[in-house]
Amino acid sequence: MNRQSSSGFSLLELMIGLTLGLIVLGGVVAMFLTSSATASNQQRIAQVLENGRFGAQILIDELRRTGTQYCSSYTEELPTSGGVNRVRPLIVHAMPKLPEEEWMHALDGDASLPTATYLLDPAHFVRGYECAADGSCTPELPTEDVHTVPAIGSAEFSRVPGTDVLTIRYLATDGALVGGSASGSNPIPLKPGTSPGYFDNMDLALIASCRSAEVVRVKPNGLQLEHVGDDPYNFDATLGSSYAPPDDARVFNFSRDFRTVTYYVGLQQDPVNPGAMISSLYRIESGATRGRLEGGVAPEPQVVVEGVERFDVTFLVVQGDNKTRYLDAGAVNAGVGACAPAVNGVRERKDGCLWRGVQGADVSMLVASNDGARGDEAFRYSPDGPDVQHYAATDVMPNGLRAGKRLRREFRVFAAFRNLSR
Repeated sequence: MNRQSSSGFSLLELMIGLTLGLIVLGGVVAMFLTSSATASNQQRIAQVLENGRFGAQILIDELRRTGTQYCSSYTEELPTSGGVNRVRPLIVHAMPKLPEEEWMHALDGDASLPTATYLLDPAHFVRGYECAADGSCTPELPTEDVHTVPAIGSAEFSRVPGTDVLTIRYLATDGALVGGSASGSNPIPLKPGTSPGYFDNMDLALIASCRSAEVVRVKPNGLQLEHVGDDPYNFDATLGSSYAPPDDARVFNFSRDFRTVTYYVGLQQDPVNPGAMISSLYRIESGATRGRLEGGVAPEPQVVVEGVERFDVTFLVVQGDNKTRYLDAGAVNAGVGACAPAVNGVRERKDGCLWRGVQGADVSMLVASNDGARGDEAFRYSPDGPDVQHYAATDVMPNGLRAGKRLRREFRVFAAFRNLSR
């Protein structure tokens, strides 16, 4: 039996092969890590773009509705000497029944309530607040209103310092058709088919045509709305104009259909990193007079866009000298001497009447991605000027949070208040 010779790899050949294998494996791992980091970075870029564009579209769509009334029209008075038309104000016959209704009556610097039917100042329909890093705002944030935003702090739901607050109001529905002639103190007839639950007892009703719009407190009786004439709920239960189906007159539940919406930046738990916080854009919505106590439950702030670190608003204003300017909320509120005159009979705000001249809002948001391995890149934020900014991962930002390695982009939108144009 012949013994066949056998041969194998030498030690040197094994070492060379192992070295080459490790080099190849290292290259594959490096390529995988680079590809994974690039994919993660691209994903976070996509997250920023998606969040920013979504938030911008929400703001544009809603801000354009500021001051919306049914068949909004200009006052029948001639323009002022500066060529300025004044938007039609609402005629208010009703006294407040709840604290949340007092926004219609409040005058800055004057706690008194009206004693007779009055015209609602359109300056109530938009209100901004320029807020500083110490939490103070100009004008001061209301402590009793339809919405009360939280104070600054480091806990969840706290407001982020140095970010603005914006409140707008608008009519949100098509209302119900008037079923017959409505005038004087006669009940307002509703068109058959109107939901019997559309009005509750003592709700505010807005009846409007293209000529006039009036707010009165009512109580439903079948397909009729009876005026509440008992003091102190109505100054006067008599409508000043006539409303009829040929005029396409409509009636709205002003307590529900006239919305108040507030935007602010607050803190929330980071959904990606448990135990950490991120700042996000919040939105509160409620009917004007259901306010903080709708059905006994305060309206809950809802997150609109995650990762919003800054929120700054400037306003396009037409002043009484017929010049157009961009002003922050503090400057608008202080611009009493430059106010265009109100329609005769408007119960004017003693402070902040220049809000009546606001024609649009320019909003800037700084949106950040999730924290990651990369992303601490330079960025520009236009309200701070043209300089490039950069945060190291360990830096503490103005909102009190650690900067981390996040991608940051500014999103800027402009919305014209078409219903407040003059």
